[in-house]
Amino acid sequence: MRLRLALLASPVLACAVAHAADAPPPSNTVVKYIHPEHFVDAADSGFGGTASPVVLAEMTSVFQDLGAQYISAGEQLTLDVTDIDLAGRYQPGPNAGDWTRVMTDADWPRMSLHYTLTQDGKVLSQGDASISDMSYLSHAGKRSNSSDDKFYYERTMLDRWFKKTFASK
Repeated sequence: MRLRLALLASPVLACAVAHAADAPPPSNTVVKYIHPEHFVDAADSGFGGTASPVVLAEMTSVFQDLGAQYISAGEQLTLDVTDIDLAGRYQPGPNAGDWTRVMTDADWPRMSLHYTLTQDGKVLSQGDASISDMSYLSHAGKRSNSSDDKFYYERTMLDRWFKKTFASK
């Protein structure tokens, strides 16, 4: 009986160990969205819609990717995001319910957040940041490698902010 249980359990255990080995390491960047229902524009369609869980998940990925790049080993970055206004605005398309995000000079990306950088429980730096890129359309020529990145302009803006805020520390 014990042998039978051991044989039955071993594939399950092997599968669990294999999945644990494939799991990404924990991120050094924690992202919290504070009242996303009040964000100016974090929707994935329409005008003035509520923040989309898909958009917030993708923005979390952007923040965590940049944290992995700019935050030193052993440090922890916590971001309390208080507003997001994505680049461009949704305009109705030719078919009912069809929306297209149109980029114009008047709708540059903006974000507001509070950040805290810690190491071993000690605060290394913290502050509030209002991040924006009024000339975001001038980066369009550099987009060739990131044409599949829906948040290229936001990522570019945040990359500059991460570099300025954390790379020199």
